[in-house]
Amino acid sequence: MPTKEEILDFIRSSPDRVGKREIARAFGIKGGDRIEFKRLLAELAEDGLISSPRKRIARSGDLPRVSVIKITGRDEHGEFIAEPASWDHAQAGDAPKILVLPDRRGAGPAPGIGDRVLARLERLSADMASGGVTYQARTIKRLERERGR
Repeated sequence: MPTKEEILDFIRSSPDRVGKREIARAFGIKGGDRIEFKRLLAELAEDGLISSPRKRIARSGDLPRVSVIKITGRDEHGEFIAEPASWDHAQAGDAPKILVLPDRRGAGPAPGIGDRVLARLERLSADMASGGVTYQARTIKRLERERGR
């Protein structure tokens, strides 16, 4: 049976999100050991070390592959910087910074500061991340601005 640290290291080292099945295969967990394995995953979730929405397990604070983001400003090179449109600061801390890459297709008007976009996100490796930016995004669709109430 793997330890909590071994499971967390496996999740960290995986380029994509993994599920219970992938973790069980990686550690050769079969039969009756699955009950103990599920209990171990539940403890990790209770401690806030992992989150498990929709049968996929990720480190707490990770963003989904496709998400709505809000453009908040520009970096020193003039590229757009964004944050997740919905983020629980109380539970997860500061929102991760997202570098918005230029749209290759050039379809429709370009997004600007304050716009919300549906984007495909990719986590940057430690050597590529700079200036607090941990993700890069490609715009899928520009969304309408929220109307004030």
